Amino acid sequence: VLYWSIGDFIKSFKYYQAALKLEVSLVNIEGIARLNCNIGNILTSVGEVDKGLECYEISLSESIKLNNKNYIADLYSCIGKSHYLKDNFLVALNYYEKGLTLGKEINDRLLIGKCYLYIGETLHKLKRDKDSLKNLEIALEILRDELKTNQGIPEILIALGSISIEKKEFEIGIKTLLEGCNISYELSLKPIQYE
Repeated sequence: VLYWSIGDFIKSFKYYQAALKLEVSLVNIEGIARLNCNIGNILTSVGEVDKGLECYEISLSESIKLNNKNYIADLYSCIGKSHYLKDNFLVALNYYEKGLTLGKEINDRLLIGKCYLYIGETLHKLKRDKDSLKNLEIALEILRDELKTNQGIPEILIALGSISIEKKEFEIGIKTLLEGCNISYELSLKPIQYE
């Protein structure tokens, strides 16, 4: 986890692989599920989306055996993100909606907010901007309440502002973009780019 948090994906991957071997030898299904998810996150972060997706699917399979709804809901989101990165937007949307449904069932407000964010971004890619804006606004409302800091909020504001500008609603778009940029600057976050 330390190497992951400082961006040393190679060392992080190496240690997660070693830990996974141990968990497999101990037949610890929960450890296998968790580590495959972590390895999937690393692989996806370095652009190995297909390999990351394979790890997520293994993790999902193991999580279903455990009936661990928290893991399952999170994995739906991860699998959705992988498909989003591969431009498989309808498949991504399906997984995000599964994650949202399960997130509501287990009352994981942070996951619910993230799913609304991802659904909003995906609907924008599918040129369904009215629905996109609605989901992004719900995400913003939930995550503002849920997050202890404003981290995560700039991404939503930038998405909302960008869509508003595309719709030629310049005043609200610029105001929203500036709010997102200001929060990002205050938190010393790296610049956010919206496609």
